[in-house]
Amino acid sequence: MNGLVGAGDPHGVYLNLARRSGGSRVRVALLPDAPTALKGQYEDVVEVSTMVPDGADPKWVTWAFESWGPLPGVTPGTYRIRVSARGRDAGYEQEFAARVVDEYLVEMWPADSAPDEILRSGSENAAYWHKEIGGRR
Repeated sequence: MNGLVGAGDPHGVYLNLARRSGGSRVRVALLPDAPTALKGQYEDVVEVSTMVPDGADPKWVTWAFESWGPLPGVTPGTYRIRVSARGRDAGYEQEFAARVVDEYLVEMWPADSAPDEILRSGSENAAYWHKEIGGRR
């Protein structure tokens, strides 16, 4: 199990970012099919599955609902989500940096449900969370 992306809650998917106070860059992309290869610039890569139920209004939301927006094109069905991260160690160490130090790419595509997978774990921060949270499941 992984400690970066939680997909067990029927109300949504949770991303564990390195910075708690904002300032991380997150990009979400809806794809028609699975990505063909891992992107080399990302240190940490995790995949999970989720289901969007009929009648849902998919959106992205920050902690405490400080910011939010729609997820256009996400319709009811089962999806695979790949979260790729770089700069997690810098994000943790520079919590209040004025500039972006950690970045995340969230890719979603229609797919059958499958178990969580840690495809790449290169940062100390991700290794900690995989053990701390992922090890409890």
